[in-house]
Amino acid sequence: FVCNFSIEEKECYQVGVPKPGKYTMISNSDAVEFGGEGRAEHQEVQAVSECWDLRAYSIKISVPPLTTLIFKF
Repeated sequence: FVCNFSIEEKECYQVGVPKPGKYTMISNSDAVEFGGEGRAEHQEVQAVSECWDLRAYSIKISVPPLTTLIFKF
């Protein structure tokens, strides 16, 4: 889960993840079907071997304002 409670979009927001591989977005509260604007429509993100948030791997994503994104491994 990645939550942005601010009114500013977070571009290239880095998040630490536990494993290498692809992370697939399974829900986006900014999706048009939920009344949002449909931003952050990337479906898969590849983790890189870069430590972040005390995790060995990380992903970089754009997070629209006032949005929750859910990813699965």
